[in-house]
Amino acid sequence: MTAALLHKENMNVIAVDWSKGADYINYFQAAANTRVVGAVIAKMMEGLHSTAHAAYSNMHVVGHSLGAHIGGYVGERIHGLGRITGLDPAGPCFEEQDVQVRLDPNDANYVDVIHTDGDNLLALGFFLHTSKVCYKDLGCFANDNPYSNSFGALPSSPDDMQIKMNLYTRDNIVEPTLILYNETSSILDSHYDGNKPTKIVIHGYMSDATEDWVLNISNLYLKREDVNVIAVDWKSGANKIYPQAVANTRVVGAYVARLLKTLRDKFGANMEDVHIIGHSLGAQTGGYIGSLTPKLGRITGMDPAGPLFEKYDSIVRLDPGDATFVDVIHTDALPFEEAGFGTRLPAGHIDFYPNGGGHQPGCPPPYKTGVSEMFTLKFNSKEYLFAAICMKESMRYPTELAAFMAVACSHQRSYYYFAESLTTEKCKFTSYPCASYAAYRAGNCTSCGDGPCPIMGADADQYKARRGDFYLTTNSQNPYCNADYGKCSPNCQTGCSKLGHCIGGCNPGWKGKQCDQNCDEYSYGVNCGKMCGHCKNDEQCDIITGSCPNGCVAGWTGHNCKEACPPFTYGDKCRETCGHCRLGNACNVVTGVCSQGCNPGWSGERCDQACPVGTYGRDCVMTCGRCKNNKTCDSVTGECLNLCTEGWMGLKCDQHCPPGFFGRNCTAQCGKCASGTCDPSSGKCQSGCKAGWTGPTCASRCSNGWFGPNCKIKCGQCKNLTFCDAEKGICASGCQKGWKGLMCNRSCKNGYYGNSCSFKCGKCVKDQICNKSTGFCPNGCALGFKGLKCLEVSDEAIEERGMMSLAVPVLVSCIVLLVILFSMTTVYFLCIRPRHGRLFSKFYRLSTRSLQIPEIHIYEEVLSGTWELNKYNLFLTNEKLGHGQFGMVKKGFVKKDRTHRIPVAVKSIKGSASEKDRNDFINELNILKKVGQHPNVVCLVGACHIQGTMYVAMEYCKNGDLRTYLRRLRKSKNNLYANAKVISPVQKSVLLKLSLDVASGLSHLAEKQIIHRDVAARNVLLDEHLIAKVADFGLSKHDDTYVKTSNTRVPVRWLAPESLFNALYTTQSDVWSFGVLLWEIATLGGTPYHGLDTQQMCNLIKQGFRMRRPRNCDPALYAMMLQCWYERPESRPCIKEIVSRLQRMLEDSQVYMNLDLDVNEGNQYAEIN
Repeated sequence: MTAALLHKENMNVIAVDWSKGADYINYFQAAANTRVVGAVIAKMMEGLHSTAHAAYSNMHVVGHSLGAHIGGYVGERIHGLGRITGLDPAGPCFEEQDVQVRLDPNDANYVDVIHTDGDNLLALGFFLHTSKVCYKDLGCFANDNPYSNSFGALPSSPDDMQIKMNLYTRDNIVEPTLILYNETSSILDSHYDGNKPTKIVIHGYMSDATEDWVLNISNLYLKREDVNVIAVDWKSGANKIYPQAVANTRVVGAYVARLLKTLRDKFGANMEDVHIIGHSLGAQTGGYIGSLTPKLGRITGMDPAGPLFEKYDSIVRLDPGDATFVDVIHTDALPFEEAGFGTRLPAGHIDFYPNGGGHQPGCPPPYKTGVSEMFTLKFNSKEYLFAAICMKESMRYPTELAAFMAVACSHQRSYYYFAESLTTEKCKFTSYPCASYAAYRAGNCTSCGDGPCPIMGADADQYKARRGDFYLTTNSQNPYCNADYGKCSPNCQTGCSKLGHCIGGCNPGWKGKQCDQNCDEYSYGVNCGKMCGHCKNDEQCDIITGSCPNGCVAGWTGHNCKEACPPFTYGDKCRETCGHCRLGNACNVVTGVCSQGCNPGWSGERCDQACPVGTYGRDCVMTCGRCKNNKTCDSVTGECLNLCTEGWMGLKCDQHCPPGFFGRNCTAQCGKCASGTCDPSSGKCQSGCKAGWTGPTCASRCSNGWFGPNCKIKCGQCKNLTFCDAEKGICASGCQKGWKGLMCNRSCKNGYYGNSCSFKCGKCVKDQICNKSTGFCPNGCALGFKGLKCLEVSDEAIEERGMMSLAVPVLVSCIVLLVILFSMTTVYFLCIRPRHGRLFSKFYRLSTRSLQIPEIHIYEEVLSGTWELNKYNLFLTNEKLGHGQFGMVKKGFVKKDRTHRIPVAVKSIKGSASEKDRNDFINELNILKKVGQHPNVVCLVGACHIQGTMYVAMEYCKNGDLRTYLRRLRKSKNNLYANAKVISPVQKSVLLKLSLDVASGLSHLAEKQIIHRDVAARNVLLDEHLIAKVADFGLSKHDDTYVKTSNTRVPVRWLAPESLFNALYTTQSDVWSFGVLLWEIATLGGTPYHGLDTQQMCNLIKQGFRMRRPRNCDPALYAMMLQCWYERPESRPCIKEIVSRLQRMLEDSQVYMNLDLDVNEGNQYAEIN
């Protein structure tokens, strides 16, 4: 870490070494040492601050485990310390202490902590450093599993613990004899007799063999019988920190086992006659002795120690396998967090639980504490450390001993009970088998079955046949056995003490310690502990049974009138049934009133009245809707059972028909009303019909020959008696002779006739007007002309020409002169202006006319006047731009003036086209008119009729369609084709600009309420400046929503789900298609859903599949694609929002698309349809 810090930056690094104070074997001493180390570091920092002017805010303490808490102690002394980093701060002895003891956020300006080993204290593994110690004759002792319960502490040596075996016999009751296992002479010189039973008494934690209870039990045994009593003294090993004392029990046990082996082998001792009596850790030591001594007779565990034993393997602790008979007295089996020192686990063949095995009567109440605070008790705001992992070797003050004794009271009771069992003749600690102490206290366990009840204490081995848990009670003080009965009151249940106090309580109807007092008013039962029920007239119940003499008040029932009426009943004897209360709640048991109101369909205080006709719902406050034939609705839900009156809808018939619908339940759709809405009842269009429709409901198409709103306008003179378009009145097949205009509603100007009025009348007599259809002169010809049309010269005129023969030479001269002038003009145009000559070879006129006929043009109403082209100003070339829906699309020019021509793309439809194609062509023309002018939409230039064929001229885009452009860009990122601009590889915003152009065009269409329905790269054109323009409105509709009803082929790979599966088109379905177009741009013309046929693609879209992000595509742009592909149309962003976002992305220099595609990436887009 030091090297890493120095590598990071130029700084001062100070590594603190306190290894001598951090000895891992004695963790708890190390915990105490942290304060001194912290003080030293703080002093050093103060020196740096005063002499080297080092700022405290620039100082950073990094500490691990105990070192982290050292950092906290430093922070306590150095105000304004910059930072402390705690690397898994140590938990034991710190976790639940005051913040002044441990690291906390107030110790520095900034404190950060890394936690990596936050297990429970009892599961700590980081203390354990596996090792072992060996002692002569006793063997080796390791601290690994299963003996890992001492936090890694290894047992001390027998010499360090000064283990002594004090022998007492009837020959030396007062002064013990010291015997040693390895010195036979010490045993020979003693009064030990191998033929007598041997009692071995082992003290526990923080104790020694001179304790009163040890001497008392030894003396009592010697008075009772002739035995050997060995008091084991290991006080130097028991007065250590608790985990060390736990580890020491193994060496003590091995030492005693070695002595027993010597007594057996050399002095004839029978192990079946050996009885070990151990308290606390001494009981666990007895278990270890038993595991080393085969056929050991008996072990009595007096409240075996629980901490660091309970959760470990049975080989570590006392269990029934350690001796022929093991009996255990539990007196402090509380949870460890409540300072319970004894084990809660059954540990013997018989486990006695006096007073439940936990808190004993007469002892202070249990002390509540946390796990890591369990060894640090607090009394009167002072700390007293005892028997703890955070403690010195002995108590320091008398007050500490008092605190220890207060908590250890229940723990000590076990040897007091055992000692009393050695002396009591009349009173026995009789116990009873029971499932729990609560069941025992309830009087459910008063028998031991066929056998005798075991007696707790010295004589427990007389009941070796018994097994299990046994319960009993004791007095709160000496004598503890409570079976000494005195004179009892006849009202006592189970006898009384010698003071006359009833032990088991009073019979029903009596109370008091001696059960000599009658129950108070309104009480009854055992000890008068029960209260009377709800008796009628507030009468006293029977003091024994609690029954009410005259029954219960309303709302109550049962023998003692303590039971409220069952749910949904009320009144006297609960005979009445509740009404329909809200949410299934019960009514008032006395009155039956529903306090929270009624369920729908019911009313009244008790909710027992059905709703009146015409109402429904909760408390009947809702009024029925417009049900058919004025029928009433369902009283609960309000639903109309017989459908709705015309013009209303919904289950409750309370909703007006939405705009566009009418009739019963609003299932009928309005016709083509001008306002979009009809009468909700009858369906009549009160505002009239849209163009092309008629009838009261506007559901009928115009009859042949009529068009416009309500079909009131008669068609013009369409060619071959065909009919005009019912909506606009356009004659798609052209006009009858003598008529002109798109609607063929204007007759030829006087002096003209024929198709499109393109022929001039002959010389009719008196300059009369010829027939505008046939051109015939109705009253003959003028002088010098003949024929029906008066176009032929008469014979008389020919004769007159002879008279003009003299004028021929003059005429010839004039002709020669004209030829010369024509030749000179030809040379000028072919040689001097060759580029003009080429135009004549490249273009041809769509039609010609006599120079004598003046140009005649009046704009059509259908084209709003500004869209009709003069047919003589339209020129068509042989250059094919593509195939449209209705035929070939060619390049052309529109003459602007004598010297300027505008390039255009020309679509046409022949007169022989089908009715459907003509209608679709006219629809596209109308859409183009509606679109108007926009820089990102291919706009209409004009349209005209020429000899029965309609031509539509549109804006010409020099660089072709976007898809071809992208695919060529894939192959070469420089020149795309001859006339294209060069795109530098660094101009990576070009593709975003193309996306923005298309979005802007679609936004313009959306504002015009036009649905494109075929948004794709192939339908986007690029002009000479590479500005993208939306084109091809062949599938477009001028409506907010369009449902496809024909069998028109549709672009399935670009369609939104609602369009693909339900034929429903909206501007939001165009947004979906725009998302696919973005994907095309990102892949430089890739085919969407490549590798999938149509059926596979449809199935995947139904399952929520979306195309993956193209390689090198910016995540922000792909996120926009995914939003465009939301399944719900309303969840997709509107096209205006997309325009704004693309503008921001284009402005952000960090957002770009990488054009440098991987060579192999093209394979995934190999299929180009």
